[in-house]
Amino acid sequence: MATSQIKSDTNWGEAVSVINGNFASLNQAVEKAKAQTSIKLPLFSSVSDLNSKYPPAYEGQMALVGTTLPATLYKVQSNVWTSTGTSVGNPSAVLSEVVAYDSLGQVDEVTV
Repeated sequence: MATSQIKSDTNWGEAVSVINGNFASLNQAVEKAKAQTSIKLPLFSSVSDLNSKYPPAYEGQMALVGTTLPATLYKVQSNVWTSTGTSVGNPSAVLSEVVAYDSLGQVDEVTV
């Protein structure tokens, strides 16, 4: 059967519930991905530190300069780190998915 054809012998009552279930699952996955999406940027204490340890690699590359968050956002423009003049970065940490030390138990071996 070609993908451009619609089966005429389908029980649409059953198909509708399956399709709606798939849409609901997909919507949940998309919303979860939206909530978990974040950009991780390196933080440097100075512009000279940024230039020496993280040379520009591509147009639009980003990094933070400062000693605390929020810090100044720098972007590569014409192969040079340039301040955007914007302070970004949330100084809070999400710990809901971090495993507590007490729950780790004894570790005898690490597999890499």
